[in-house]
Amino acid sequence: MDSRTDLPVLTKPGFFKLTMGLIVLGTMTACGGGGSGSESSPAPVENQQSLIIETQENTVETRQLNGVVEPESVNPVPGFDSPQITTDISDDTVSITVGDLSNNSSERFTLVTEAGTEYTIVINALNASAEALVQQAETLTEITSPQTLASDDLRLLNTVLEIEYLAGRISESEKTSTSTAAINALNNFANTLENEIALLTLALSNYKAGDTPESDLDQRLSAAAAALSDVGGAGEAALDNVSNTLNEMGMPLPADLEATNPLAYVQQADRYSRFMNADYGTFDAEGNFSFSSSYDFFNAVFHYASQ
Repeated sequence: MDSRTDLPVLTKPGFFKLTMGLIVLGTMTACGGGGSGSESSPAPVENQQSLIIETQENTVETRQLNGVVEPESVNPVPGFDSPQITTDISDDTVSITVGDLSNNSSERFTLVTEAGTEYTIVINALNASAEALVQQAETLTEITSPQTLASDDLRLLNTVLEIEYLAGRISESEKTSTSTAAINALNNFANTLENEIALLTLALSNYKAGDTPESDLDQRLSAAAAALSDVGGAGEAALDNVSNTLNEMGMPLPADLEATNPLAYVQQADRYSRFMNADYGTFDAEGNFSFSSSYDFFNAVFHYASQ
């Protein structure tokens, strides 16, 4: 019988307790123990959504999200910081307040809710007070020549000249020379108008890019008024050639036509004219313009007239 008393290492009571303690400690460390189990970790992102809010100045927009917003998750997107747009977040609700704008503005930020939804919030705020101004500027920058701007004057002139020619009151050469002289007179302002349109085009581009405020665009458009007045004066001079015939036809024009009915932008029709106003006719509910009975002949002259 073997009388050796040295036992295997694993049977020694002290070593067994130490080994089990290390195992338990390692298990607790791996599981994040040590008393920190009460701290909540952010919910994992399960889906992503984009929320686009189209609004305008001096408005408040409210949107409800999927889950309560985690405050620490709100992050602005660089390059989209507008001081006129403020955001208030309460639980699962986002409120957007837009103040007075001098330009179109955008705001963007991201956030995560406790439901695991990551939102990209996009706010596009329209400077509504400048819409009419922008529309007028866009229309004027599309004008290619004084002839285009004074197209109504030239159309009426040439129509009445044709009537005079058919009636034998003027010769064909007189008809042609009168029309040509009117065009030449208008073309005298081509360089000035072209310069004003180029400056206006730049101002409009800068405004749309957010580089200049609404007031700068307004000033540039006002500066173009002198060129418009010159073209309108040339159009009036052209119509003076047929004023007697128009009087005989029962459709007299004011002696000071440009002062009384200046060549001007007509917002309802998005074009320039001196005849689309209450002195000559009216717009209907659909935005169509018709001349009054006193100027019914103009309904046949102008292509925009509602028949």
